[in-house]
Formats: sequence, C-alpha cells, structure tokens
Amino acid sequence: MTKMTTLILLLMPMITFAGKKRHHHHDHKKRHHHAHSHGSSELNLATDKYKLKIVMTIPGFDIVGFEHTPKTKAQKNSVKQAISVLKNAPKNIELPKSSICTVSKDSSVETEMDHHDHHSHNHKKSEHAEFKITYHYICKNITALTSVTVNVFSHFKNMQTMKAQGITKDGQFTQSLNKKSNVFKLGK
Repeated sequence: MTKMTTLILLLMPMITFAGKKRHHHHDHKKRHHHAHSHGSSELNLATDKYKLKIVMTIPGFDIVGFEHTPKTKAQKNSVKQAISVLKNAPKNIELPKSSICTVSKDSSVETEMDHHDHHSHNHKKSEHAEFKITYHYICKNITALTSVTVNVFSHFKNMQTMKAQGITKDGQFTQSLNKKSNVFKLGK
C-alpha cells in the first residue's frame, strides 16, 4: 500500500464523521461565538484509485435561513425542498466530463432539522443544525479529475464562503470558495 493510499484511508473516517463529531461534542454557547459561522461551509474531498468522496458541511442558516428545529409548515417545507436540491449531486457538484464519474446510490443528505420524532433531547442538538451532504462517485478516469465546480452557491442565497480541502494522489489541496470563485482546483 502506498503512503498516499494509507493517508487517504486514515483520513476518510475523519472526513466522513467530521461534521457529527464536531457537532455532538461541543458547548453550544461557545460554538456560537467561536467555531460556528453563518455563510461559512466546508467541503472535504478524497480520492482513492477510482473512488471519489465529497463531504460538505453547511450551516442550516446558509441553506434554509434558520438553524433550529422547523416549527412552521413553511419552515418544514423549506427543509424538505433543500434536501431535495442537495440530493441531486450533478446539480451541486460538476466534475470534468473526461473523468467519467458516476455518483453512487449511497450518497446522502443528513440534517438534525429533518427528524420526524422530535423528543425533548433533540431540540438542543438542532440549536445550530447543519446539513451534511455526502457524495460518493466511481470514476473511470480519475486522473482527469483536475477540478470540482461547486454549484451549491447558486441554489442557496445565504451561502457566502466554503473552505475546500482535498487529498488526491497528486497531493493535498486547500482553497477558499465563494459565489464568484467556485472551482476547486486539484493540482497545477
């Protein structure tokens, strides 16, 4: 196993569960002032051989305009509509056609805002709710994956910036994305 493959395999669980771990193990009052920021989202990307995984963590405010458990019918509909948009990977993430990537069925959208069985302990969890979007791809020509265009900005007006981080066989990449600069470059 190569060093890069080992690194990717070690980081994949952290990327997969980063949103949940950060969200469930913090003090909401402290997070509100330090780690939590409206308009600032994260994208983590990793490749391994022919597989691509993209995980986006986006504050609820940036998606639907609030972060609490939806109370009104309009808020509940906003959450359902947002989930529908976010489930459509090709609408939100554009990959080079030459990479020949297909999104797999195990992609998902998770949020504390969409629980149908709200017990009293769930209300605290949803105080600063986020959307966690995970897209899995199988790519026939992953070497052609030189960039990722993030179109999610165009669907949600409150989104301002996104910190993108990626690990591929070519190295590690970090870039700040926004509405005007939404192409995450993976390489030269």
